[in-house]
Amino acid sequence: MQPITQAILSVTTRWMQDTVAGRLWGTYAALWEAENDACVQALTLDDGTNPTALEPMGRSREIVRARFESDYDYATRLFRWTTAHLERGSPERIARAVWTYLDGAHGGFGVTYIERLPGNEGRFTHVDGDGTASESIGPWNWDGISHPERQGYWSDFWILIHAPAGTSMYTYPPYAPDASDWPSSPDVTWGQDIPLVHRDNIMQLIEWARPCHTNVVSVIWCPAGLTPSPDGTWGEFGYMDPLTGITMPARDPDFRYWEP
Repeated sequence: MQPITQAILSVTTRWMQDTVAGRLWGTYAALWEAENDACVQALTLDDGTNPTALEPMGRSREIVRARFESDYDYATRLFRWTTAHLERGSPERIARAVWTYLDGAHGGFGVTYIERLPGNEGRFTHVDGDGTASESIGPWNWDGISHPERQGYWSDFWILIHAPAGTSMYTYPPYAPDASDWPSSPDVTWGQDIPLVHRDNIMQLIEWARPCHTNVVSVIWCPAGLTPSPDGTWGEFGYMDPLTGITMPARDPDFRYWEP
């Protein structure tokens, strides 16, 4: 079915669209369309007896279902999609979107959004395991040595995911650049054993929620109790040791890094 706004525009001349009357018609059409959409949702979702409608509707709303979210809870979030999108682009909204997907309130995950600031500093927006949000400014020297020309890249940001202790699905095998570090299944990530579906969903959430013209440099998984402290060389994965000629890892191997 053709949306109401498009139907009106298709029979309206260009000069009428640019007038006050045209804008009023567009506003009325948007309201009608929202009301119609609510009716369609109610008929489709019903009382949760049609769960197959949730996934495609969630994708169209750019709201991914959380790991252990029930049909009822997911449907409730979908009804509130307009309210959620009013906060799109804010650091807390991005952190909370990842936190919600990981079922942070029950799983104990914490998520931090780091915005690059001048002087090798960052603005940290953190959502704790219980959902409490806080903000602070502190040192964050990701690539001040490896790429000093990027210090003015205000659009860069990072996501830290703080995994709780005892979370078996997010294991951290020792770093070893050989066959032993490859996952046992093609459906999980390398060096971490996270199902690829979760990796894809988290990266998609960040892409949907991030502000325009911004760039997620890395999503960093942190074992319980550890926080990364980059030393300015983490703009590259590794460097050549001038004495041995061997490539050495530049980043802390205690963490796992997802690159977009």
